[in-house]
Amino acid sequence: MNSTQPPKIAVNFANSVFLMGLAFSVLVIIFAVNRLYAPLHPTDSINISSGEIYIFFCIIGVVSAILFGFGLTLKDDLKVNLSILIFVLASLTFLTEFLLAILAINEVFTPKTNAVARTTTKRPSNDHGTKLEFIEGLRSDGVDAVPNVAPYVHLNSKAGVIFPLGGISNKTTVSCTTRKDGSWQTWKSDEHGFNNPIGLYKKKNVEIVLIGDSYTEGLCVEQEENIGAVLRKSGLNTISLGKLGDGPLLEYATLMEYAKPLRPKLIFWIYFEGNDMEDLQSELHSTILKRYFDDEDFTQSLNTKQNEIDSYLEKFVKQNKQAIKFYKPSLSIFNYKGVTLRNVVTLSKLRQRLKLNPLYFNLRKFKPILEKAKRVVSEWDGRLYFVYLPASWNYSFTHDDIKDIVNELDIPFIDIYKDTILPHPNHRIVFGGHYGAEGYGLVAETIISRLKKDGFPVKR
Repeated sequence: MNSTQPPKIAVNFANSVFLMGLAFSVLVIIFAVNRLYAPLHPTDSINISSGEIYIFFCIIGVVSAILFGFGLTLKDDLKVNLSILIFVLASLTFLTEFLLAILAINEVFTPKTNAVARTTTKRPSNDHGTKLEFIEGLRSDGVDAVPNVAPYVHLNSKAGVIFPLGGISNKTTVSCTTRKDGSWQTWKSDEHGFNNPIGLYKKKNVEIVLIGDSYTEGLCVEQEENIGAVLRKSGLNTISLGKLGDGPLLEYATLMEYAKPLRPKLIFWIYFEGNDMEDLQSELHSTILKRYFDDEDFTQSLNTKQNEIDSYLEKFVKQNKQAIKFYKPSLSIFNYKGVTLRNVVTLSKLRQRLKLNPLYFNLRKFKPILEKAKRVVSEWDGRLYFVYLPASWNYSFTHDDIKDIVNELDIPFIDIYKDTILPHPNHRIVFGGHYGAEGYGLVAETIISRLKKDGFPVKR
């Protein structure tokens, strides 16, 4: 009878597998409960938009914990066989997650050959230093330089404190380093701190306003090479209100504060699939931003408070050195080409494919935000267009759902992947990461083509 029993080492292995499974299940429960009641950006209530998925994770964790605990009581031979099956399946699952993550990194961060651009700002000797060193170098050379402060850094601002949606006005603004030579991008901010030439707000009959994030702002190219600039070269009076890190709720607030007073003929909502839903996850915890969503009449009257905004942001930068940073370094104990241990363990990419990512549930909040935006624009007989930018050279897991929402709201949909990226012979190079001048130019040309098709007068 003893000869039929599995070796002791096999039994120990089986017990270890079930104990690790039990421990992993407990961690899933702790993680889900923590995200339910102690989110990354604290608020007074649970974020209902993603609460359901965390409840689901809690249930899965409890059930799997019970099953793994019960597995420890099984007969040794059955326990060993099950442990081998579980180990193989778990190994294949995590290997698949790792490979999916590597593929995603390769797609998004394909090196660009067109990202190098001109600059008219005199470069100090420490051009290749940190952003802070570069700014200090410019200032020592007599240039009044400031960092490009993202509105999202104010998400935890208390009620009663101004929430800036633009930047510091009329300043040389330092932003991005994704150039071949490692130099810093600079541009002169407009009257409200956005990346536009000065004087556009004084013109009557603004035709187009662009709403979006860093892609709309024109990160990593010169001011005359971003989407808005190319549209202006076509004779279209265009103002870009894009800011790095903006998500749907920040973009809606920007529309209300700056676009609504201008009453442009057209609003182009430029959506970036790579992080807009993740940004919305954070923005839903902002007390001030939720007021824009709950009350269409709410306003901070930011377009009349630029002096106050400039003072607030200049003080903020002095007190918060981290505000000048955009990309945050990974603190993971494992980081291979941007693939972190945390993302692999939590099966981030697999959950996206299976639509078990909590960000997927933010689509429920996104639809009413976009619906409100359309209604507001329609009040002055304007028209809202939706421009879809893929995160790399292919679609993400939310593309079809976003398109369905836009179509249901009867908003014109411009698919940059289908209309611009896919036909391009070097799309992986031109559209990898933040676009270069060619990529932004092609996006603008796609918008111009759609306007011509819809009968909107374009000079060229």
